[in-house]
Amino acid sequence: MSKYFNLCKWLSFFLLGIFLIGACNDDNTKDGNTNSSPSTDEGPPRVVKAGLTGGTLDALYTDSAAFNKLKHKVVFSFVFRGDDILTLDGWEDKNPFDPDPNIELYQGYAVTGVNYGLGTYFGDVVLGADDVNQIKREIKNKYKYVLFTPNTTDVPNHIRYKISYSNIKPEKVETLILPATELYANPSPPRAY
Repeated sequence: MSKYFNLCKWLSFFLLGIFLIGACNDDNTKDGNTNSSPSTDEGPPRVVKAGLTGGTLDALYTDSAAFNKLKHKVVFSFVFRGDDILTLDGWEDKNPFDPDPNIELYQGYAVTGVNYGLGTYFGDVVLGADDVNQIKREIKNKYKYVLFTPNTTDVPNHIRYKISYSNIKPEKVETLILPATELYANPSPPRAY
């Protein structure tokens, strides 16, 4: 009986070896092509527009009335609105979740000089509930617009937005004198700011 099992082990081992040799033999090696990946004739490679893989971030804004409706922490997500227009939409951290954003930011003033490119993380950007309430107190009856200016962080390839205020609608205005604040919409993750 043990001779039978011993013979079955050797026969199984031999068949497995034959199978592996056959599986590793590729038809591409007959032509001298040692590349194991099959070739595809799909035409020329796709061209990626420069605006999608690199560009300059715009300053963004919303009006004070829209901002004053917020009551909770706001999580902003990046959204493309055109070929070269990257903005943020925000959702309040509340239940039930509304699929439509609670606040939209619009393309604003002048070129910021903050660039994005390959390796830039476009995660969510967060304003905590305390920050939302502070902004509401500071703009109350004083400012018509809340501005979000892109800013680099200490963590490479992450983007945050500095918050400021204005009474001038910031549509492509070259220069705005903005009151100083120490408020930022920070990238999440990481929460290192």
